[in-house]
Amino acid sequence: MKTGTAVCAIGGVLFISVISLETFWGASAQSGRVVPKPTPPPPAESPKQPEARPKFVADPDADEYKLVFPISLSKKIYKDPPENRKEKKRREKEIEQDSDNIVASYRNSFIEQLNKAGERGYRIIALGHPMIGIVRLGNVQYEYAWFETTSGFFFAKYGFVGKYEEMARQGFSLVDHLFLGSICENGGLFIDAATPPQCEYYDFYLLEREKSVETPNQYRLVRHVPH
Repeated sequence: MKTGTAVCAIGGVLFISVISLETFWGASAQSGRVVPKPTPPPPAESPKQPEARPKFVADPDADEYKLVFPISLSKKIYKDPPENRKEKKRREKEIEQDSDNIVASYRNSFIEQLNKAGERGYRIIALGHPMIGIVRLGNVQYEYAWFETTSGFFFAKYGFVGKYEEMARQGFSLVDHLFLGSICENGGLFIDAATPPQCEYYDFYLLEREKSVETPNQYRLVRHVPH
């Protein structure tokens, strides 16, 4: 009798298991859904590191100090001497008419020579008039730029703020300044005690940055107006 009860119990368990599996598969088939496998998350990308620039090393045999100066103006003025007085006057007139371009060429030539020195690791340490620089050798490359202002007063630098802001956004900073001179009506003489002569004052500004480093430069401008 006990044996019969055990067989019935086992048979009941098997019957319930079969019914349960049929119910599960039937429900899955009727719903038509397929349970998707979970998608593994994509591997996290490591942040890109900026490529390190090769370290510049200056030529150990190069001179520690050098003079830098423009060369284009001398080439234009002191090329083959004129053969006669007529040719000499023609050339002088040509130079006078082209003075603005010559002046710009003169300054651009200075910057060109300065940038060539900067490529070799030289950095300007002193600027003199007219456009001559002393550079010193190091293990950093530099590049240079310039601009000029024209003002009606010797203490005012009209246009400086806008020009310098533009250059500062490119990573340049001011390293030196030259007062180029002035041109005044009546030779700078007062017409009367209450009428000073009208003058224009010219200033040259030299800017510098490490080569290819274009990080905007932060600055503040301090003014003083004489009384």
